Amino acid sequence: MKNKRKITRPLYPMCCCVAHWCVCVVYERQGALAENNRLAKASSVVSSFETIMAAERGEVVCEVTTAKPLDAAGRKEVETALGAFLKKGETLNLTLKVDAAIIGGMLVSIGDKYVDMSIASKINKYTQLIKQAV
Repeated sequence: MKNKRKITRPLYPMCCCVAHWCVCVVYERQGALAENNRLAKASSVVSSFETIMAAERGEVVCEVTTAKPLDAAGRKEVETALGAFLKKGETLNLTLKVDAAIIGGMLVSIGDKYVDMSIASKINKYTQLIKQAV
């Protein structure tokens, strides 16, 4: 049985800041992933690291999906509405996506919250209600 490496603290305990400490931890984790033949999971590790660093910087990750691209006025309106949910010192990291499958409306994911205001979900909901009634 292989001897698994247990990581309890960074290689460089005298890190100058949280960002440097995180880089040290990621470096250690990549070594552990390689030793355990799990390098295929590296992208999910990096994604999680990006989320942690965004939270450390006070960024709130938000993703808005619409059926058609938003114009500048629509984008500004969405940013203003989502800005009301932020606490003092937080900044909005907004990503806009387009998916014609939602037909209309939008899907909003901000932090750990998710709101589905798409026409496609409403059509599915009402279709299921009609099927239950019949």
